[in-house]
Amino acid sequence: VARDYDRGYEHRGYEREMQPVPLSKVAEDVRWFGTLADMVPAQYLDQDYCITCSLPHAQCGALIGRGGENINEVERKTGTNVQLSKKEQDSDHRTLTIIGPLISVYAAHLLMMRHFNDALNA
Repeated sequence: VARDYDRGYEHRGYEREMQPVPLSKVAEDVRWFGTLADMVPAQYLDQDYCITCSLPHAQCGALIGRGGENINEVERKTGTNVQLSKKEQDSDHRTLTIIGPLISVYAAHLLMMRHFNDALNA
């Protein structure tokens, strides 16, 4: 069975019978995000962008990973620079900063939030 995800159909055998395939929630979200990304002029996509978010200090050790393995993995997979600030005395939060090309920044954020939520649910 071959799948044509762009059209939401399956092709079965030689008759190439077309039947709708229900898309998963993730596939729908990816399609939605792709539609939005297509609206951004191409010359904007290669510029460096920076996003930040504030995260509770208590989960940051697991977010970083042993010897920084989680951050290193995300940087390697996405080509971004990922930094986590030191804990400040008057705050129980740290700032996660991700810098890189637009789509890569959001991919890195998605992967870092996966590590963060894995730590919360462990």
